[in-house]
This record gives sequence, structure tokens and C-alpha cells, in this order.
Amino acid sequence: MRKITFVFLFATIISYSQCNTLISSGHRHTILLKDNGIVQTWGYDLSGFGVLGLGNNLNVTTPTQVGTSLNNGKIFTGNYNTFIIKTNGTLWATGNNEEGQLGNGSYGSGNVSNIFIQIGTETNWKTISPSAAHTLGIKNDGTLWAWGSNQQGKLGDGTFTNRYTPIQIGTDTNWKEVASGLQYSVAIKTDGTLWVWGLNNANMGGSSLIPRQIGIDTDWKEISTDAAGLHTLALKNNGKLYAFGKTWSGGNGALGLGSTILVANTPMQIGLDSDWQSISAGFNNSFAIKTNGTLWGWGQNDLGQLGDGTQIDKLIPTQIGLQSDWMLVSAGQRHTVALKSNGDLYTWGDNSLGQLGNGNYSSTITPLFINSCTLSLNEFATEKFVVYPNPVKNNITIEFNTKCKYSSIEIIDSIGRIVMIKDSTEMDKISLDVSQLTNGIYIVVVKDNYQIILSKKLIKE
Repeated sequence: MRKITFVFLFATIISYSQCNTLISSGHRHTILLKDNGIVQTWGYDLSGFGVLGLGNNLNVTTPTQVGTSLNNGKIFTGNYNTFIIKTNGTLWATGNNEEGQLGNGSYGSGNVSNIFIQIGTETNWKTISPSAAHTLGIKNDGTLWAWGSNQQGKLGDGTFTNRYTPIQIGTDTNWKEVASGLQYSVAIKTDGTLWVWGLNNANMGGSSLIPRQIGIDTDWKEISTDAAGLHTLALKNNGKLYAFGKTWSGGNGALGLGSTILVANTPMQIGLDSDWQSISAGFNNSFAIKTNGTLWGWGQNDLGQLGDGTQIDKLIPTQIGLQSDWMLVSAGQRHTVALKSNGDLYTWGDNSLGQLGNGNYSSTITPLFINSCTLSLNEFATEKFVVYPNPVKNNITIEFNTKCKYSSIEIIDSIGRIVMIKDSTEMDKISLDVSQLTNGIYIVVVKDNYQIILSKKLIKE
């Protein structure tokens, strides 16, 4: 029994287990990815939009498996739709398509899909960001793509013309990350520069129909916008946190800059801390996790969506509980979901439509445990490879119980970016220097012919 507890806490994610790996929360629904490639959804179907992808238009109050596919790789939610990038690089979507935001070439009132459909035939999608009415995407070659509503010029192609299939934006091939808001778009390039386009409510030099660089800094690392929101969080490589944009209503504190600042027309640093690790912008509120695993929230809290045990808005980052093992957080409209480093799933906030996944409609103002990993004794006994030491500071060893043929080993960070890759053919043991990685949670992925065959969680200290 002690041995099982040890392995669970230090998290060997095996490809056929059912540990929670990634989460993404939409308007009133959530999608969850498990390490064996299974996807689950739950929440409010929002007037028959089919956002859950379950083939019906029913509300679901507990995590429910979508289909039988085991090759799901990344997950994303907009307000009223849901996307998956599979391990083969194909893009799939379900939900509202009235503005063409799914990208399958159709649009119009009542145009929805309640099952996941493939978008195009391309096999090189890297990441996407859906919003209420438009979607942004980046391919593996670094090109930028957009589709859906083009009101306010938020697609970035220099026009106001709606696009019902993905259209390339410009010719640059160094796009790294995208985030789509209600009326605008944000992106980071591989050189660390920050770009925006669309309607500029914060008046940072006015609106723009094409991507326009903000400032001259070259150390931007991560961005997050709410799919129906007006503000953006931005994280730098040095761990400092910034916000820009505006709040929906005065005094809620979504920017985290204090009660007197309701609009930030240039990225403004939130506090003085330099140990922020990941971010999530919600509807008029914000969340972030520090490198020590603590969770922080600020902004609107009328329904307990911050999770601090109150219903009082917070104007600056406020620690949520005392735990120091949070890995990921994703903010919905009035609810929040988060994962701990051992894969445990928690939710809190409004549950009037079943969006917490706890099997009922009872809301909560503190994090509520939903589920954890489900590993059997047989799975431990048949473990295919080990990663040690784990946690690690400098060097790790990856050892297979039998000689394994594979094409590459990748280390992927908590938002899906490949931070290290080692090509190989056939070995039973390999060592990697991970001392340069920042502290946090990573996934070690073994691939053969670009397909994931094994994966494990890695904790970098």
C-alpha cells in the first residue's frame, strides 16, 4: 500500500492510465483530457449549441466520455464551442458555428454541431484559441490562421470580411502563441514580441486590421484572454505578470491593479512578484499559479468563482487556500476548474447549470474535489518505462523495461509546448539534462512515427 501511494504522489503517468492531464473551461462547460487520450466534457449545452460533443443537447452534471478515441492530444474551449487537436495534428470541433467559428465552411443561424467534426484535412495544427465568434490557430510551421466573424477586424487579414474556413494571416512563420478575446486578438512570436489586432478598447494606439506590435520588449512568454472578455494577462520570461485592456464593469478588479485603475492602455505589471508560472483570464476575473504551486485569484467574485471562501471581489491577487500543489487553472464565466500536480480535479463557483461536474446543481465558494487518477494494481505491474529521479533538479534517466523502438522523446510543458526533444531509434536507457527548465510540471512523451505511445508526468524542482 505504501508503494502505491508513493508512485501516485510522484506521478508516473502511463499511457493506459486515467490521470487528469489538461483542462479548459468555456462559458458554462468544461473539457478534460486524460493521459490515455480520453476526453470528457460536462456542463451546460447552452441552448442546443452542442458544446459538449456528446451527440445531444442535454446538460451533463458529471464528467462524461466523448467517443472512444484515444489519440486526443490538446483541448480548447471558446464560449460556445470546443476544439481538439489530435496527436496526428488534425483539428476537430463541436458547438456553435453561426459565425463560421468552427471553420468547416458553413455558417448561419442555427448552424451547430453536437458531435466533433474534422476541420479540413491538415495534419499540422499546433495550437488554437477560440472565442465567442472567431478562432485563431497556429500550425507547426509557425504560420498564423484565423476564421469566423471578422467584425472589428479581429481576424487580422486587413478586412472586415468573415471567413468560414481557416485563412492564413500574413506570411510570417514565427508565431508562437495566440489568444482571442471578444473583439480583439493577441499573439506572441518566437522572438518574444507581443502583437494585437482588432478593436482596441484600451486604446493602445487605436484599433488595427492587421497584427501590430506592442512595445519593443522581446521577453513575453504566455498570454491569456477570456473568450468573451476585454482584458488580457501576459507573463514574461522573468516571471513578472502584466495586464492590459479593461474590465466589464467598474471596480471588480479583473486587472489586479487596484480599485482606481479600470483601463490599462499599455501592459502594466501586477504587483512586484517575479515568480508567476501560469495564467488564466476569466470573465471579469483572473487567476495565476506561482512557481511554488500556490494559486491566486482576483476580480469579480459574486458567485464565489475565485474560490477564496467569500463572495467579495478582489482588487489585487489574493491567495486561494494554503495548498502549494496546483498545476493548472482555467476560468469560465462564473465557475473555475483546476488540477493539482497529482492529477486531482477541483471545481468551484456557480453550479446553477451543472458546470462544476459534481453530479448536482449545488454551488460552492471553495475548491471542491471532483476526481483523481484511477490506476489499478495491474497497471503498476505492467509499467512500460520509468523516469527518475522524479522530482528532478538536474538530470533525469528514462529507462524502459524492455528495449523500445521509438522515433523521439519529447518534454512538454503545462500549456502544451515542446521544450526539449531527443531523436532516437532503439534504446533501453537514456539520460537528459533538464537543469535549464523552469520549475513546474512537465510531460515526458515517447513517440513513434509522430504518434504518442507512452507518457509520464515529470516534476522539475
